[in-house]
Amino acid sequence: MQTVNAESKGLGKTVFGSLDRQDKIDNIDEVTLNYGKKSATGLLGAEKILYEVNDKGEIVEEKGVRKSNSMNGFVAEFGTSELNKIGRALLPYDNNIIKGLFKYFGEILQRRGESISKNEEFMSETFSAIKSFIFSNKKLFGEDFDIKTERKRLFVGSYKEVGDGRLEVDIPSLPDIVDGIKATPLGESNALLRSLIPDLSMRTSRVKLIKYTASAGQNLDESELHQAFIALFRENIDIPYQLNSVDMTKNSRELAKDLIKYVYLSGGTQEAIQFTRYIPIDVLNYMGFSDVLKGVAGKFTASTFGIEMK
Repeated sequence: MQTVNAESKGLGKTVFGSLDRQDKIDNIDEVTLNYGKKSATGLLGAEKILYEVNDKGEIVEEKGVRKSNSMNGFVAEFGTSELNKIGRALLPYDNNIIKGLFKYFGEILQRRGESISKNEEFMSETFSAIKSFIFSNKKLFGEDFDIKTERKRLFVGSYKEVGDGRLEVDIPSLPDIVDGIKATPLGESNALLRSLIPDLSMRTSRVKLIKYTASAGQNLDESELHQAFIALFRENIDIPYQLNSVDMTKNSRELAKDLIKYVYLSGGTQEAIQFTRYIPIDVLNYMGFSDVLKGVAGKFTASTFGIEMK
């Protein structure tokens, strides 16, 4: 029923849901029965729920457009298709390579006849994995960018022995730096920095993390957090802070750049504790990151992922 209830339930929470809805609508009059294997695809006569049907059981068309018989039919046909036109112009979800990857992984997992909500979840998770793969490309931050070295610098830092086998931070990781800067006047006044919570616990390794907490910025809207990030980038000032009682400085613009690298080297996805969405597109455009990303993503094929498409 999710296929035909767009008028009452909406077009979907994501473009993935809308794309899958349109695929099901486009093929609503196709029914495949295989009694030998006791399987069936489609629902006989389902097209009558949305469209006018002639005496031959065919959907009536006027000037190449299927004729809807209700508000459900009208919204399903035109609302869904118009939304997807916008989605195709702005997002890469519907290109042949991405669709091919969805199909490939779907066949491996033996996914057949799933609901729109299940397909939406599957495509969202698959696309997040594809994005993480793309963000691991070393060319995103320049030809000389060393991912392994930068990950160690941003997530681990380096340590030195201070006696009795104890280790102390020598070169601070990005979470160490953010932790120190949060105690400064700038850290207390900048809305984004106030919302970032460094996790220095290193429970299973020496990797340190930065988490976003909504409660720390619950009275802020998204634009204020964008402006806070832009302020770091624009002001380009040295921020004095302390780490283990040692005076240090970090340039605000370099801090902003490191936050961007941290986000994309950790997968570039947006979950509850991540701050990817608060990095303004304008800053990525200014850095040239968006153009590089388009170039990298635009050149990949199925073989990029080690997959041979039939």
